[in-house]
Amino acid sequence: MDVKGVIFDCDGTLLDSMGIWQGLEIKIAQDAGIALSDKERIMLNANTPVQTARYFHDHYGIGNNSEEILSYMDDVLTGFYRYEVQPRQGAVELVEELKRRKIHMTIVSSSPGQLLRIGLERAGIYSCFEEIISSCDMGISKRGPLAIRHAQAIMHTEAEETWGFEDSLYAAQVLASQQFGAVGIYDTDEAGTIEELRSVCNVVLRELDELDIDKFLKGEYRCSQADARCA
Repeated sequence: MDVKGVIFDCDGTLLDSMGIWQGLEIKIAQDAGIALSDKERIMLNANTPVQTARYFHDHYGIGNNSEEILSYMDDVLTGFYRYEVQPRQGAVELVEELKRRKIHMTIVSSSPGQLLRIGLERAGIYSCFEEIISSCDMGISKRGPLAIRHAQAIMHTEAEETWGFEDSLYAAQVLASQQFGAVGIYDTDEAGTIEELRSVCNVVLRELDELDIDKFLKGEYRCSQADARCA
């Protein structure tokens, strides 16, 4: 079935921004003399800023309260998204071409909506999306389907017509569980290795400009779970 709606993750998928999040988490831990485990880094990758601040305060006693940590994170992140963040290779061109072809597009991200707006405006593609959905602002987790189902409802598409672009394994698994097509965009092993993404997604790319847009829009990347996927 032809693709009519696309749900994009933002950090690590459209914007090359995961480094600032991971670096900030590591810096907070190092300043407190803590070495984060691999398990913790994977867990923090899926967290909202509020959840991350609470984790550091509740588990390690960092800061007078979680709001103090969150305020520090907000200052660093806002400056990065406003003045430094860059789109991932091929991101702007893909989004603009999908808009030209009248494909419905939404963003679903764990990041605060304010940061998403600032970063997407810097990339020049904010206006291309029908809705910017922040699970953080909604008080829900991307580990469940509520956010992507909300995006689907906004786009008025059927599940078979709806695809998501994700760099995180856990979020790709949610897409697959809802019968959405899934395009995996490799970013870091912490988010999901190439092999892990291939086990879930219909196709896995290292960069967005590798996508054959005509093949994608015709639904030709969708294949059965029994196949070795389309990658």
